[in-house]
Amino acid sequence: MAAYALADATIRVQKQRAFRCWFDYVLKQKLLIKLRLHWEKKLAGMASAISKQRSQDMRMYQSKLSELKNKLQKSRAQAVSWDMERRNMEEISQELKGKKMKMEDLMRNHETNIMRMMSQLVQSRKQYQNMFGEEMPVGDDSS
Repeated sequence: MAAYALADATIRVQKQRAFRCWFDYVLKQKLLIKLRLHWEKKLAGMASAISKQRSQDMRMYQSKLSELKNKLQKSRAQAVSWDMERRNMEEISQELKGKKMKMEDLMRNHETNIMRMMSQLVQSRKQYQNMFGEEMPVGDDSS
C-alpha cells in the first residue's frame, strides 16, 4: 500500500506540475497576446502619426515646389522680356548708328557744297573784278 500511495502521490505531483506548466503557458500566452496587442496599438498609433506627418510634409513640399515652379516661370518670362528689350535696344542702336552716319554724310555733303559755293563765289568776284575793274558789291543797301 505504501507503494500504491507513493505512486499515487507521484502521479498527483506530476499532474500538479503539468497543470502548473500548462497554466504558466496559458498565462504567458495571454500576457504575450496582451503585450502584442498593446505594441500593435502603439505601433499603429505611431504609424498613423508618421503617416499624418508624411502627408503634411508632402503637402508642404508640393506647395514649396509649386511656388518655386511659379518663380521659375516668372523669372523665365522676365528673362524673355529682358532679352526682347535688349534686342529692341540693339535694333534701335543700329538704327541710330545708321541715322548718325547719314547725318554725318549729309553734313560732309553740306560742307562740300558750302566750300564749292564759296569757291564759286570767289571765282565770280574775280571774274566781276576782271570784267568791271571794281569789286563786286556784297549786299543790297538800297532798301
